[in-house]
Amino acid sequence: GNKEIPVAAANKKGWVALSKTSVVVEVGIQITDATAIPGKIKADSQTQLTISAEVTVSGKSDTIDEVYANLKELGQGEQVALKYIGGRTYALETIVPAIVTRGQKKISIYAISRMKDISQADLSLEVVK
Repeated sequence: GNKEIPVAAANKKGWVALSKTSVVVEVGIQITDATAIPGKIKADSQTQLTISAEVTVSGKSDTIDEVYANLKELGQGEQVALKYIGGRTYALETIVPAIVTRGQKKISIYAISRMKDISQADLSLEVVK
């Protein structure tokens, strides 16, 4: 966020100028990209689903603590962990059970930093007949 910083400058004659300036400090964790493949599945059949997320952390002393998805609308858990697969990418492969009914299903992905900053991204999965 914005941080206000006081600034003072003096010349050789001893004149002092006081002022303030603002800087934008980016801190925290952010999900920069999230996908579900496929984006559309058939009801009444088991379908493999791959969920992936690109996660970035700003701040040299901060690290990613956990990344998970809420798959409750798909008949699964509320905190299903995505695994680190390299770079900034986390992914999860799961089977959507045949009991999932038609309609738009929301998948929420959460990334939590060691400093307890949280980022959320929501995906929509369409279940068709």
